[in-house]
Amino acid sequence: RCEAFETREVEALGHDYGDWVVTTKPTCTEKGEETRYCSRCDATETREVEALGHDYVGVVTAPTCTEKGYTTYTCTRCDDSYKADFVEPLGHDFGKWTLTTEPTCADKGEETRYCSRCDAFETREVDELGHAYVGVVTAPTCTEQGYTTYTCKRCGDSHKADFVDALGHDFGEWVVTTKPTCDEKGVETRYCSR
Repeated sequence: RCEAFETREVEALGHDYGDWVVTTKPTCTEKGEETRYCSRCDATETREVEALGHDYVGVVTAPTCTEKGYTTYTCTRCDDSYKADFVEPLGHDFGKWTLTTEPTCADKGEETRYCSRCDAFETREVDELGHAYVGVVTAPTCTEQGYTTYTCKRCGDSHKADFVDALGHDFGEWVVTTKPTCDEKGVETRYCSR
């Protein structure tokens, strides 16, 4: 029996890699890594996995009368957020003026208007009404002066003005009312026509 032998090369089998398995998860901003393993030996291959990038979802905050509106964008994976798409405030939407404090003859009143979108309101003064006087004339007499009494028809305030001097008597002719006698004086009388 002979001890001779022959050899020849046999092609290498090559690695039998399985599926890629994520070994370091990527984040929104950091790359990850995945690896695959040979089923026949301890060989491995690794490769980078691109960062995921942010997955933003927007939530709108509407503008108010005095504050800007905006959209808050928040990443569904990492909670990173920012605000953008700003909208100017709306400004107040005031309604009509409504009388809230009645003015009087001597005191100012107040009126108010309210915003239809918020609790804001504005007030302003309303001028006092002033007196609405009605005059009643008291005519002068022979001995008493005349005047006009002015009375406010809203509040009853009253004062006298426009004074006129007393007329004085308007005497007629003297008339004998008691005849004189030889021994007694007589009397004449005259009368005021008013």
